[in-house]
Amino acid sequence: MVPAEVFAAAVALQALLVRVVDPLEHARPGHVPNRPARRDAHGDRALRMLHDFADRVRLADGRRGFIYDELVTKKDLGRLWVEDSSGEVRRSPSVYSPVVASLEVGTELHPVGKRDDWYQVELEGDKAGWIHEDALDDDPPGALFVRAMSASVHAGPSPMSEVVAGLPAGTELKRLAKVGDFYHVRLEAGKTGYVFKNAVRDDEPEHVFVDVGEAEIKSDPTEYGSVKGVVPSGTELVAFDKVDDFYLVRAPDGTLGWIYDENVVRMGK
Repeated sequence: MVPAEVFAAAVALQALLVRVVDPLEHARPGHVPNRPARRDAHGDRALRMLHDFADRVRLADGRRGFIYDELVTKKDLGRLWVEDSSGEVRRSPSVYSPVVASLEVGTELHPVGKRDDWYQVELEGDKAGWIHEDALDDDPPGALFVRAMSASVHAGPSPMSEVVAGLPAGTELKRLAKVGDFYHVRLEAGKTGYVFKNAVRDDEPEHVFVDVGEAEIKSDPTEYGSVKGVVPSGTELVAFDKVDDFYLVRAPDGTLGWIYDENVVRMGK
């Protein structure tokens, strides 16, 4: 029998912080699954994992029990932001469950649990609910940049809606909300509209430099594209996107086209 003092010391040294990923699971006083639960182990409650048993835990109040190791994780679920205009939080993780709250775009959330494609979140007033991952983003609301040769801004969130503006690659937009497959955006002039989600990205364009004697800028991301311009070694280009082996770039003179990735080097490389 290991002395209690030695066991306690070993536990203190080997303790790891874990989090419950299934907020409906309970900590139980023994290994037997049907033994009564000691107390609920709610999502994101810090538990101390004791390495003498893979699924033995100590709750915050010091009491010990057992929980299936598949239901806990050492990972922090981090922060998420609402990006969908509906932002619906439901009572349970199902589209058929009643809506208990609607959150504004940009609302920051700290998930306390996850089940399939749903995150459990805490609301004001000690309430909680579930929101689908499609309504969330792991980046805070901010700027979007056109990543295609050009992008159409529509009056509504539909490709059949009237086109109110055309934007070249690299144009910066203010993201307001996400509606289906479209982003609701504000242009520099203050006007608003909708742009297809695949035509924009949320990271800023990067800079590349010509790393050969001279390089061709082509009309298409293939070797068969027509030549739109030639740039000498050392020329700094702004890169907006990458398709296969080609970068979509803009040259200092404004020429927009595609350049073979073997002909350039990224800044800092």
